[in-house]
Amino acid sequence: MNNNETEVNFFLPNAPNKTGSGNVSPYKIFVVILLKEYLRKRSEDEELDDNDDKNLTSSMHYSAEYRRKFYMTLLKLTQFSDMSYKDLYNLLTGKYRISDVHLAGFEGTISLLNKLGIEILFKLSKIMDELITDTQTRNNTPLIHQSSVMGFYFRRILVYLDKMSFQDLMNLHKETVIYYEKGIRAISLGDTNIQQQIDEESLPKHKWNIKQAEIFITQQSALLENDEVKALNPKKLQKKIDEIVQTYTPLYSKAYFLSYLNNVRLRDLPNSIEALHRSFDRVNGKPGWENQDNKSHFQYSLLNLAILHTMFEQNEEAMTCLKECIMVAQENGDRVCLQLAQLWLSLLDKKNFQLCEKNIANKTEQTLVRSVSLNIQSLVKVAALSGYLPSKLFDVLIKSDILNCQHSLMNLISNCMAERAALWNLYGWHEIGSLCSQLLLNSNLKVMERTYNGEGFCQALCNVSLWLAMQGDFITSSLITTRVKERFQRYPISKNWMLVEYYVNSIQTIYLEKWSDAATACDHIYHIDPNLSVLQRANLNIARGNRSVALNLLDILLANDGDDEKLQTLYKVRAMIIQAFCMSDSNSISSESLLILNRAAVLAQEKFLNYEYSIINMHISYILLSMNMPQEALKVIKANIENILSNGGIYDKGKAMFLFNQCLIASISTKEEKIGKVKELKEQFELSITYFTKLECWRKVKAVYMYLARLYNDLGMVEERNQYAYKFRLIVEEHTNSSNENINIFY
Repeated sequence: MNNNETEVNFFLPNAPNKTGSGNVSPYKIFVVILLKEYLRKRSEDEELDDNDDKNLTSSMHYSAEYRRKFYMTLLKLTQFSDMSYKDLYNLLTGKYRISDVHLAGFEGTISLLNKLGIEILFKLSKIMDELITDTQTRNNTPLIHQSSVMGFYFRRILVYLDKMSFQDLMNLHKETVIYYEKGIRAISLGDTNIQQQIDEESLPKHKWNIKQAEIFITQQSALLENDEVKALNPKKLQKKIDEIVQTYTPLYSKAYFLSYLNNVRLRDLPNSIEALHRSFDRVNGKPGWENQDNKSHFQYSLLNLAILHTMFEQNEEAMTCLKECIMVAQENGDRVCLQLAQLWLSLLDKKNFQLCEKNIANKTEQTLVRSVSLNIQSLVKVAALSGYLPSKLFDVLIKSDILNCQHSLMNLISNCMAERAALWNLYGWHEIGSLCSQLLLNSNLKVMERTYNGEGFCQALCNVSLWLAMQGDFITSSLITTRVKERFQRYPISKNWMLVEYYVNSIQTIYLEKWSDAATACDHIYHIDPNLSVLQRANLNIARGNRSVALNLLDILLANDGDDEKLQTLYKVRAMIIQAFCMSDSNSISSESLLILNRAAVLAQEKFLNYEYSIINMHISYILLSMNMPQEALKVIKANIENILSNGGIYDKGKAMFLFNQCLIASISTKEEKIGKVKELKEQFELSITYFTKLECWRKVKAVYMYLARLYNDLGMVEERNQYAYKFRLIVEEHTNSSNENINIFY
């Protein structure tokens, strides 16, 4: 084998069938006839215009919109692999519909295939040559320019036809007639299986040319990376990859890498590794690979193998591949590969994260832009979890934004916006986080008319879905989650919407007191995020009144207190809040619960968890109120209620408003002042009831009704007492599955 055999030649691709018709197939002949009929009709229109026959040409001219649509259709037909006549006909009469006059001319020409015999191929060859070379138009230019896409297409077919012997032309004509007749039979038949069998029989054995195969591989690879929904389904895609691999040796490497991507989205580890090995084996096995330029394939094969193990959560194998990748990249002096390896090493080993300032200084080099931007985003994530100053992190993200926008890196732009929304949510500014996600969803991230549809968009949609659920709009939240399922089906991106779906289900079923469904949702969460699952199961047991079980679960969770990788600070703070609540109730207050809440408040301040800090103070206020210290409780809740009302869900809002009103009333000593204050606060109590009713959290609704009935009874307001007592009774009768135990619980 010499080096020339591996080079791609546009006119003479390496087809296995070097005798016979080669790459001239009946499908390509029909595409030529389709264009020929269009040009013939256009030439007739121009001749009529020259004769000033306005009335006749007004109904026959192709409009500018139709011409543009047809040229785009023709471009796609030249890029598609060979298809059956039935599929071609369905495209021309359906998705890429052509005019009735044009379709009639096309059908009339191909119906003469059998009647004219091989003569139609000679005429077609002559017509193509005239269209390229003759200057018969009004502008004295050829109808088809030689350097245009269709010019190349015609010239290539002319070369093939000139090289074919008379016997090969006879075979081509015979294949074309059979192709047409079987297509007509398939159109007339209604049985799908028979149609498919006829379609397969009517196609040539090798239906790809090398340009079509290259375009197909490039398009499908881009779709799998940026917009998987628009890519072919895995089974159909693998079938086409196998066709390309069997036909063209120069495309082995690219085709196998596409097969690797296809197997990854199916979570098929053995076939993914095999396809990846074959991809890089084919590259490194080419003649002349010993050159320095080709040695780089070794480190990138190791890097891709490490990424593959990471996606399947095989971190030890990934670390081994990364270390070997770094050694090979250092030997070859490949800075780009070293940067990418450093990034993945940092993701696997967060304790040794580093970002070299020298790399940021070299950001003008195109090859380093992506790796530097990825390093910045990873650094921000690790630093945020470590409690770094938020303002500094947002400044660093701006640098990543500048790099991404300057080089139109759409995937990194969306990931950066999604990470910014995640930071706002981490620090407790949920409203701003939701706005960031909506800003990303309304952004026009397009490159070459291709819309980006990657992980950043998935995270943004999940964030909006979760925010709507926290506001009690479970129906809209479910609709968004359903839409995310359709667009992002591949693991590990699918983990985002799976976690949101199960988390929202667990919250909603706890509100509805559907304990078995809530336990099932917690079990589903465990496979994605074990710590969050334990927290939700603790909430479930508190709602059921099993505080001892909840404490045992929290003790297991907080056993990993010293390891930040096993237990994030946010989960730790939330676990301490639940633990403190379990240790006290309205009848007995534990001093240890206040100590736990104070430690949680210090930790929340250190890590800038503002919303959790406000929630902690709300619990402290509740404990102070239970200890008959309403003035101190009012001061604490008054300082934090604004943050809760601005950034919390309606469940926390309802609790905060209910507690605030209780503190206001309890801080008043005289009966007359209490009566006046109760009248002022009636709308706020009703708003709390509205929040809990929207969530269908009937236990909290009964708690508010019971409190108001007792309050009005103590104040001697009999009519109001009877009104809320009656509402309490209605709730009990309408929702018989709702228990009456622990209805005064605060959590």
